[in-house]
Formats: sequence, C-alpha cells, structure tokens
Amino acid sequence: MKILNTILIALLILSFSFSILLVVAAQGTSFETAELITAETYFSSISEYGKDYYKITVNEGQKLKVRTIPAKNLALGITIYDKNKEEIDTTLGFGSLYAGKGVEDFIETDVSGVIYILVEASSNGGMYTLNASIVNLICKFGETKCEKDNLTICGYSMEKFVFEKTCPGGCEIKEGIAQCKKICAPDDRKCDGKKVVECSEDGTEWGTYESCDYKCKDAACVEAPAGYEPSAGLGALGGLGLLGALIIIPIIFGLAIYVYFALALMAIAKRTNMEKPWFAWIPGLNLYLMTQIAELPWWWLLLCLIPFVGGIISIYICWKIAEKLGRPGWWALLLLIPIVNLIIMGKLAWGKEKAETQAPVIRPLESSEKSEKQKIPSDLQPLVSYIKNAKVKGFSDSEIKEALIKQGWPADKVERAFRYG
Repeated sequence: MKILNTILIALLILSFSFSILLVVAAQGTSFETAELITAETYFSSISEYGKDYYKITVNEGQKLKVRTIPAKNLALGITIYDKNKEEIDTTLGFGSLYAGKGVEDFIETDVSGVIYILVEASSNGGMYTLNASIVNLICKFGETKCEKDNLTICGYSMEKFVFEKTCPGGCEIKEGIAQCKKICAPDDRKCDGKKVVECSEDGTEWGTYESCDYKCKDAACVEAPAGYEPSAGLGALGGLGLLGALIIIPIIFGLAIYVYFALALMAIAKRTNMEKPWFAWIPGLNLYLMTQIAELPWWWLLLCLIPFVGGIISIYICWKIAEKLGRPGWWALLLLIPIVNLIIMGKLAWGKEKAETQAPVIRPLESSEKSEKQKIPSDLQPLVSYIKNAKVKGFSDSEIKEALIKQGWPADKVERAFRYG
C-alpha cells in the first residue's frame, strides 16, 4: 500500500512539473474567437480537418516565430495574418508524413501589431504543441556595419550582422551607410609583379585581370623576346609549386644519404682488402659485401630480408664489421640513431686504425719450424712464418693480408703464402 501511495505521489509531482512547462491552450474557432496567447509553449488538440485560431501582439522592432510539433500521423499547416486579417505567410502544404512521424512546421514574420495564427489539420486529428516566441530585431535587412576593416550586413533573420567582405582600404561610414573605402577608379589597371590587375566596379579593391608569361609593363603584358626561355634552377623548382618541392627535396636528400653510405662501405671494403669494393653501390650486392667483410656465409643476406628478424641480423652483421675494424661491437647499435649513424659510418670508414688491429712485425723462424722450411719455397718462407704467427695471435686472414700488402708484399705472393700457412 505504501508503495502504491509513493507511486501516486510521484505521478502527481511529475504532472505538476509538466504543467509548468506546457500551457493547455483554449484555442478559438474563428478570428473573432481567437485565443490571445503570449510567447510560450502550448499543448493542444485538433480534430480531423480542424482549424484552431490564436492571436498574439508583436511590438515594433520585434519578430514572431511560430513552430508546431504534431503527434504521430498528424500533418499541420500554419497561416499568419495581420491585424486586418490579411494573409502574411503560410505553410499550408501540410508537409509530409515521414516514417509515420508528424513533421514540424515553422513560420515567422516581422510585421508588428496583432498577429493571427491559424493552425489547420489534414485528414487526421490529434495532439500537437504550439511554440510562439518573440525576438527583438537588431537591424534591418540589408543594413551594413563596419567591424574594423570588415564590412558586415544584416541578414534575412535581422537578428545579427554577418560577414560580407574585408575592405583592402578600410571600412568607413559615408552618408550614414557603412561601406568599403574607394582605393582606385573603376576599370583602372596596373601591374602587380607579373600580373595585370584591374580595379573593381565599386572602386574598393584590385583583382587579377591577366597573368603574364614574361613580364608586365604599363598595365599590360609584354611579349617575350625571340629565344626567351624561362630560367631553370630555382625558378623551375618554384614552377613546380609546393607539391613539387615536397616530392623533390626528400628524393635529393635520400640520394645524398645513399651516396654517403655507399662511399663509406666502399672505404671499409678497401680497408679489409675485399676484392670488389664497388659492390657497395649496388642494392643487394652491398648486403653481400657486408657479409663478406664480417666473414659470414653469403646466405646471411637472405636472413636480412625476413621481417623483424632482418633488422636484428643487420645489426649483428654491423657488429661483426665494427669488431673487424678494431672498434667496439656496440657501435652497431648507434647506427640506429639518425645523424649519429652518419658519424659512426665515417669513423669506421675513414677513422684512424686502432693499435690492436695492426699486424705484428715478421720475426725469424723458430727452430721447430725449420723442418717445414724445406717444403716451402724460399721466397715465401718469411711470409708463411708471419702468417702462422699472426693466426696464433688471433688475427683473421683479411687482417693479415692487409698488413702484408701495406708492408709492400705483392698480393699474388701473399695469396701463395696463405696456401702454406
């Protein structure tokens, strides 16, 4: 029982709140019996093909706005009349029923005095909401006003000024009318760079009349002399426009980076006595060259093509190359950092060699090696001894070859000595 009483009280409170928002209208059935209303929202009903009459007072400098919101399956039309009962405007098309919903209708007028409102129903009757509102007009339609250097104009609603245009020479009030200042005589022409510009009909601005291929002089385009061609270089680049520059500049920058890394890799290949350092310039072959410098099998370059794994493999190859050149292997990680990678590649390619990468000086043969000396050609014995001692100390073949060639030994003789060493 308590629950039922609570529900009833809640419904009463809700009904009271709703009645505050909506006023039930006692509409009339003719002009003479039209119900006097104020600017509020009214809730009413209408019979089939019914007509409801209302009237409202609109003062000078005000505008009336009327909106009807019909219930489902109800179409309404609105007609407004002045105090003499002459029609001002109408929406008697009754709208259309869309998806079974009543269509809202809207009408407005700036006529003052007593205004009559006629609401008509189509074939169906039902409930509807009538909203009448009055707004103060701040301007007259077409009236102009200056806002700094902008010219504004009163719109159709007469409730606000809207932007019309910016005045190049500024905005002024002349004979009570806001307008742009005149800056030129109508139809006058002059040069503006390589363009001919013409004064507007109202004399308030210049507009492009013609663009010149060669140049503008005395308010007219001048024909180019025989053999004239537009300048190349930056002028040609400017002709491409911003889009062309955005395409060309990254391409040039990318090529410069590629050339730098190719030169650096070729220098590293020469330092490690690679047979074909020019592989550094050819995509694909440059990866093969890197595996050879790192003394890794050629098929490691195939691992570089595997997504995600390829990145790790590339770092490992660079790690081995850095160690080969006597540098810390972790330098390979610095190659991932922009700008820093350029410095690291330069150090690897053209930096001074570390002392520990230099091969030992050739020493005389030990007595334990004399038995093998007889099998080795006499001219190769010093080289073979050198190679064996260097290998014992952990130097790689390429490092030993590089050291021997720097000491003046012919490359073919070094290769022969390696067959014995």
